[in-house]
Amino acid sequence: MDISIVPSTIEAIPAPAAKPAARGRQVACTACAMHPLCYPLSAAEGWLNAVQTRRRVAKGERLFRAGAVQSSLFAVRAGFLKACAPGPDGGRFIVRFLLPGDAAGLDAFAQGVHPTEAIALEDSQVCEIPRHRAEILAEGIPTLGAQLRKLIGTELARSQEHSALLTRHSASERVARFLLDLSKRWEERGYSKSAFRLPMRRQEIGEHLGLTMETVSRILSDFQSRGWIKLSRGSVEILPEAKLAEASHA
Repeated sequence: MDISIVPSTIEAIPAPAAKPAARGRQVACTACAMHPLCYPLSAAEGWLNAVQTRRRVAKGERLFRAGAVQSSLFAVRAGFLKACAPGPDGGRFIVRFLLPGDAAGLDAFAQGVHPTEAIALEDSQVCEIPRHRAEILAEGIPTLGAQLRKLIGTELARSQEHSALLTRHSASERVARFLLDLSKRWEERGYSKSAFRLPMRRQEIGEHLGLTMETVSRILSDFQSRGWIKLSRGSVEILPEAKLAEASHA
């Protein structure tokens, strides 16, 4: 399936909006991990815009494939994606869920080849920054080089944290920590930390946490029966946050 590409110029991209769109479908540019690369100069100096295109990625479509040569970096503008790594048995497991404002494709910088693939969980939109443009900006503007290194370092730290989660914590702790992590990430984007969207299926949560779909469903139902969360189609509400935090360290 083709990905529609909408040309983007400095005039076509307004100054960052002060308030994100409703329901968490889109993030303000100022809350995006890639914002310093898109707008590296102050308004007084004039914006040097590195964003060349905006891509619409249909639900179920791949933004990039594992094993493909890296040509660009991406920032999720709207929608949700999952980053998957191929497994030894030919399957795949989910290493991360990408929310609006997240960067994608950073893990390809080491070898120049994507070790993972990104697949849209719903109709989404991403901003694309060609790799060579990002490298030129990073070399020419020290603060941008530092920002790019920070993003890559953060990606590595998250990977290590996720590995620790799978080896050191019980099933209930994994699910509780997963929900609390999403809560924190939504709060960082200016949204409610207690009520937010949960667009991934139970099976996908299980693939991310190393659990079966049945185990994830059982734990979520248990949390709801205890009055810790309230589930509705495609969303979750965390009721007393302290209780869920306590469960994450049980």
